[in-house]
Amino acid sequence: MTALDIFNRALAAIGHPRFLSAQASPFPEGVVCRREYDGARQSVLAAHEWGWLASEIPLCDGTEDTNSDTGRTLYIYPRPPAALRITAVQDANGRAVRWNAVNGGIQAPAEVASVRYLPDSVNPDNWPGSVLDAVVVELAARIAIPLDAGPNAMKNMRALAAAALAKAIGNDGGEVRYGGSNPNKYADARR
Repeated sequence: MTALDIFNRALAAIGHPRFLSAQASPFPEGVVCRREYDGARQSVLAAHEWGWLASEIPLCDGTEDTNSDTGRTLYIYPRPPAALRITAVQDANGRAVRWNAVNGGIQAPAEVASVRYLPDSVNPDNWPGSVLDAVVVELAARIAIPLDAGPNAMKNMRALAAAALAKAIGNDGGEVRYGGSNPNKYADARR
């Protein structure tokens, strides 16, 4: 599956009579699809902590920083490159800690921490089918108005996009992982 296939599926979803033969098509359909594609893709990928997508930076030392308002010592960690969303910061014992996004980094009270995040995934071949469907319908909802698909097309596509995303999240929730060295299987399943 390529971005071009996603463009054509989104055009078909809104009932558009044309299809694109090249991703770099100069026609209005191609221009609108290219303009909206990254936003649709990133919106779906950042909407949920996908088990198949989540990554983690292992324990690392933070750079010490003192909060000027409270005088409290905090630590700064680099934000993972191409991270769509930070989902958790954990201390050396695996406990979640409060964190804030500050100046392109992550600020937390733990001297040593790991960072869990969702990286951007640009290759549709790596996505589960239900996520792919959610991206197609999200793109269709975004291109419906610019391509004059009709007065109710965006509203209908928006409802379908919400349903497709809910289905993808449900499918992902069914893929719970068990195992590892942690004696607490519940904690392992939720990592």
